Amino acid sequence: MRLFTGALLIAVSAAIAVAAPVEVVLQNGLDGYNGTQDTYLFSGNSTNYGTSSSCYITPGPDRRALLKFDLSHLPEGAKASSGASVTILSRTSSDATPTITVSMHMMTGASANWSQTACSWEYLNNADQTPWVGGAGLTAGVDYETNAISSVTAAFGKGWARTFQFSQEDMQRAIDAGFLSVVFMTDYSDMSMYFRSTEYGTAEQRPKLTFSYDVIPEPATLGSVLIGSVAVLFRRVRRTSKAKA
Repeated sequence: MRLFTGALLIAVSAAIAVAAPVEVVLQNGLDGYNGTQDTYLFSGNSTNYGTSSSCYITPGPDRRALLKFDLSHLPEGAKASSGASVTILSRTSSDATPTITVSMHMMTGASANWSQTACSWEYLNNADQTPWVGGAGLTAGVDYETNAISSVTAAFGKGWARTFQFSQEDMQRAIDAGFLSVVFMTDYSDMSMYFRSTEYGTAEQRPKLTFSYDVIPEPATLGSVLIGSVAVLFRRVRRTSKAKA
C-alpha cells in the first residue's frame, strides 16, 4: 500500500508538470520572431512613419508612439503566469537626460488592430481613409484606455533601457486578444524623446516583451494523464508484489 501511495504521488506530480510555466522573450530578430510592429503618429498630418527607425513621444507638437506584439502563435489555452514587461531603448534630441514620466496605455476596440504601414495621425488606415474610432490623434477612453497599465518616471536618453512592468491580468487580456497593442505618451515638452523601433539595425536595441505562461490541461485531458499514469504504475506494483510472493 505504501508503494502504491508513493506511485500515485509520482503520477500526480507528472500530470502537474504538464503545466510548467514557459518563459517568453519576444523581440524582432530573436529566435525567428518577427511579429512586432511600431510607428508614431504626428499631429495634424496623414504621413505614415511605419518604416522609421525611431518612435517619437512628445506633447508639442503631439507625437504618440504605437507598439504591438503579435501573440497569435501561443498555444490555445495559454494563461499568463506572472506580470510582464515591455522594454524600450530611449533617446532624446540632445545630450541631456531629463527626468520624464512616460505612460503606456492599452489600445482598445478596432483601433487596437492598427498596422504600422497603414496608420497615421488622421487615419487608422490611410489607404481607404478609415478614421480612428475616436477621431484623429486618438481619444482617451475610446481608442485607448484612460488609465495607463504602466508608467515610468526616470531619466530618459543616451540609449538607456526603460522597462514598463504591467500586471498578470493585463498580460492575460493581451493573450486573449492575440496581441499586445499599446500607445506611449508623455507631458514632457522641452525636447523630443524617442525609442529605437523594430526597424533599427541592431536587433538587441529593438522593443522587447517578456512574460511567462502556462497551458492548463482540460479536465478530461488531465484525467486521462492521471488514469494512464496510475494504470502503468499499478501494474508495476502488482508485478512487484507477485515477485515478493
